[in-house]
Order: sequence, then structure tokens, then C-alpha cells
Amino acid sequence: SEFDPEKYLIAVTKKGTIKKTDLAQFDTNRKSGLIAINLKDGDEVIAAVNAQKNADAVMITRSGMSIRFALDSVPAQGRASAGVKGINLAADDVCVLGCTLQNSEQILLFSDCGYAKRVPGAMLDPQGRAGKGVKCFAFNKNGSNGTRLAAVSLVPAEGATIRVSQKMSPATELEAAEILMQNKTAKGMPMVLALLDDVVTEAEVTLVNTARIVKHPL
Repeated sequence: SEFDPEKYLIAVTKKGTIKKTDLAQFDTNRKSGLIAINLKDGDEVIAAVNAQKNADAVMITRSGMSIRFALDSVPAQGRASAGVKGINLAADDVCVLGCTLQNSEQILLFSDCGYAKRVPGAMLDPQGRAGKGVKCFAFNKNGSNGTRLAAVSLVPAEGATIRVSQKMSPATELEAAEILMQNKTAKGMPMVLALLDDVVTEAEVTLVNTARIVKHPL
């Protein structure tokens, strides 16, 4: 088999569930689709990635909470299982990013009001799975820098272009290096003008030299 026994399929849902399944369970010649996760009512998959056994996972929510934990703490399950809790969400919050994370990588965070920052992966300390997490974006009480995260992406340390879309204004292109590196408790810097309801709706990350585009609309 070409499936690596040290690799898994990781699925993350908007309600904060994470599921780890041995890739060998998808080694089949069936022409019809396969069940990959048993979703609860109202839930949906927001990310599905291949991951090494010893990797770390990171999950980030719309309100700016984040959690990082070892994938070893996620039990491997069969294809038809529902997964386990990755992050303990507030009642009105949802998960908007789920991926693996290395210390050399960075998280790009864009608020609906056009404020943005990059957070080094090394600043997101590992925690126990299923906790509430910690703030990775601080919103002002008056909403001047936004009220929610509108786009969240994993970016490399260098070599990425960001195309920011808004509800009405033309898209803005930025180099990732133009967006200030800040710590978890920082409030971001204004990178696009988002007045009234002309909010940020998406940020496409184009990786230089690979032509790979990562889209994270929320």
C-alpha cells in the first residue's frame, strides 16, 4: 500500500470537533464515496488535511480564541465516527481554522474591519485538548478594530501574497511581509479601509514559487 502508517487524515468542524483517521482506511478501489466523518446536526467540516502522527494541531475561532495541542491526544477513530472535542467553544462562537502547525509557520489574522497581524507559530503554546484556548486577537470594546475574524490562514515565514476581498471595494493585494508580526494579545494594524458595512470577506494566500492558493472565506 502507498499509505503511510504514520500519517492520518485530520478533519475539523465549525463546532470545534477534531477527528483523526488512519489513512489506510481510505485505501480502497470503491468508485462511490466514502464516509469520512459523522457530522452532528448543524455542523460542517471546515478543514481536512493529512498530518504526521507527531504533529501539533491548531484551532482558531471567529471570536479570536486559539488552541494548540498534540495530535497524539486525539484518539484515532474509524471513518464513520464523529470525532472528539478539540476546543470548548462559547455559545455564539464557531471554529474557523483547523490545521497542523510548526513553530516556523505563522498565522495570518484579518478582522472584519480590515485590521490584521501575523502571529508566529512559536507563540502559540501547546495546551491540553478540549480547553477554551487563549486569545490570539484582541478586539477593542468599541469595535474600532473589528468584532470578529473575517479571514484566518496559515502562512510561511516568507514568500506569500495576500489578496483581501471586501463586500463592496475592489480587492487589495499585499505581501505577507507588509503585515506586522505581533503577539497574541495585540489588536492588529489597519491594512485595508473597511468603512461601515464594507467588511473584509476573504483573504486568499498565494504561495510564491508554488502557485498554490489557499482560500479561507468565513
